[in-house]
Amino acid sequence: MDIQSPQRQKPFSQCGIPGTANLVTISQSIAFITDQEKGIYLIDISDPSVPTYLHQMNTSGTVLDIIVFQQLLVIADSKEGLIIYDISSLESPEIIGSFQLSGSIKALAMNQDTLYCVDYFSGFYTVNMTLDEPLVLNKILDMSSIESLFVSQENIFLATRYQGISIIDRNTMNLLWTIKTPGNVHHIYSTDNIIYASDGIAGLQVILFNSVQAPQIMASVNTPDSAEKSVINGQMAYIAGRSGELYIADLHHMYAKKTFIQLIQQIIHMTLFLLKTNCLWLMEHLVSKFIIPCLIRNG
Repeated sequence: MDIQSPQRQKPFSQCGIPGTANLVTISQSIAFITDQEKGIYLIDISDPSVPTYLHQMNTSGTVLDIIVFQQLLVIADSKEGLIIYDISSLESPEIIGSFQLSGSIKALAMNQDTLYCVDYFSGFYTVNMTLDEPLVLNKILDMSSIESLFVSQENIFLATRYQGISIIDRNTMNLLWTIKTPGNVHHIYSTDNIIYASDGIAGLQVILFNSVQAPQIMASVNTPDSAEKSVINGQMAYIAGRSGELYIADLHHMYAKKTFIQLIQQIIHMTLFLLKTNCLWLMEHLVSKFIIPCLIRNG
C-alpha cells in the first residue's frame, strides 16, 4: 500500500497466499508472512509492484509472532515454543535452537544481541543471540498476563492485562514505573519519551514519561472499535481496529501539547529550586520576564 498521501490510500500491489495471512515482518527485500495454519511464506518484494513467492516454512502449531535478526529467524509457535532458524539459505532454513514454553507467547523483541520474549502464563525471558555462545533461555520476571512488549535502548515496556503498563530499566531490570490504562493494552510502542498504547476500550493512548516523574496519559485517539495495534510514522499514527479497519490519526497537536507540558514541568522544577535556595528576587524576575510571556504564547 502506498501511504505517501494518507487521505488516498490504495493497494499498490498484491501477492496471494493459500491460507489466511496473520502477521508480517520485513527484512531487507524479503517479507515473512505467517499463516494461521500453514506456517510462514517468504515473499520477494525487491520490486514492490511485482511481489514474488519464494518459499514456505511449515510449523506444527500456529505462529504467534516472528522476528528477523541478521541471518536468524525467530518463531513463537503455539505448540513448539521458541524456534530459532538460520536463514542464510532461504531455500533450506536450519533450526539452530528451540525452547519449549507454555504455548502462549505473546510478543518477541530484539535489541542489540538480546532476544526478549513474553509468555502470557509463565513470564518474561531473554536469549543471548550471539552465535559464538550457546543459546540459553533466561527467565527474568515471573509475571503473568503479559500482552505486549517493546524494548528501547534504555527501557523495557510490558503491557499486562490487569496491571497496566510496567516500565523496566533495561540494564538493571529494576521496575521504574507502572501506569494504569482504561482497558487492556493489546500493543505497545515507545519513542522520544512517549508511550503509544493500543487500548481495547479507549483507542490509542498517548502517554508522556521520563526518568523523574510518573507517566501520565497526555491524550487519546478514540477509535470506533478496539485498537489492536498501532504504527507511528513521524506525526501520523496508523491504528488497526479489531473489525479490520485502518484508522489514521494526525498527532501534530499532541506533540505541541507535549512541549507545553514539558515547559510547565521545567517551570515547577525551577520554582522549587529557587524557593529552596531563597533566590526570591531571581524568581520574581524570571516570572515577569520569561514564565508569563511563555504561558501567554502557549495559550
